[in-house]
Amino acid sequence: MTGVEVKVEGLTKSFGPANIWSDVTLTLPAGEVSVLLGPSGTGKSVFLKSLIGLLKPERGSIV
Repeated sequence: MTGVEVKVEGLTKSFGPANIWSDVTLTLPAGEVSVLLGPSGTGKSVFLKSLIGLLKPERGSIV
């Protein structure tokens, strides 16, 4: 199975005074299935939108 590794380093996102998440660092290995779980309102959609470039984080990088 082929794929692309995704590295997230120090990602921080907020909307005004509301901090969504800060200093997120993780690696999504190539060729593996990853799942993002959590209760409603914890920033899952914001994280995914940042990964695909729809939202710009305040700090950090996605490679």
